[in-house]
Amino acid sequence: MKIQELLPKPDLLACKKLLCVQPHPDDMDISAGGTIARLAENGTEVFYLTITDDTAGFMEIDAGNTHRRKEQRKKEQQVAGKILGVKDYFWMDYPDAGDWSMYQARNEIIKYIRKIRPDFVMTIDPWLPYEAHQDHVKGGMAASEAFLLFNFPFIKTDETIDKNFEPYEIGGVAYSFTSNSNTVIDVENYREKKFSAIAAHKSQFTDELLEMVKIYDETRSRNLAEKCDFEMGEGFKVLNPTYMLHAFPEAIDYGV
Repeated sequence: MKIQELLPKPDLLACKKLLCVQPHPDDMDISAGGTIARLAENGTEVFYLTITDDTAGFMEIDAGNTHRRKEQRKKEQQVAGKILGVKDYFWMDYPDAGDWSMYQARNEIIKYIRKIRPDFVMTIDPWLPYEAHQDHVKGGMAASEAFLLFNFPFIKTDETIDKNFEPYEIGGVAYSFTSNSNTVIDVENYREKKFSAIAAHKSQFTDELLEMVKIYDETRSRNLAEKCDFEMGEGFKVLNPTYMLHAFPEAIDYGV
């Protein structure tokens, strides 16, 4: 018997409630904006949980104090999310490019999982080769461990949420910004929404940088869709968090 017959690959497009955990306010828009727009259009409730305040990455040196930059990023994110169809937003406000605890972040992510009760979750791939940004590495790892451990009753978060929480199973996890995709989603009809959303993050992109991102994304999207019956795709590593995020050697090439 093949592993995929024993443990079928979760269907991202079938999810009803998606929690996206991202290090920065624009990570999901850049890596999965077309897929999120497609899901939202088809009735999926999409929630964004952002780990850091993203106050370090401003393009202008006179962008104001930390509070002002933090509020600007939230406003830009909400404009972008409205374009894609995001239902609601939650912010953890950890310091961007700062010295924050992965374990504290993990427990806070668990709190939001217990609160929102998504049937599918998405985050960025912390095992991406050559990833130098520790917000991405720690954020992806914190989210991954949260997906694995959220049902453990002795991991405490918010007293009221923990008291009323009833264990359940998350159907799947999708990793974006991955070099090892096993799922490619057709996003050809959603690219205009995706780049309108990315452009809403005005503090992060010059016109030149946005154009470069568009060119790169189009090239990558076409390459991902080469073996598909569509032309433009977004790639994800999709796994079952209950069975495939711990002591599962086959995860590296599962479903590829």
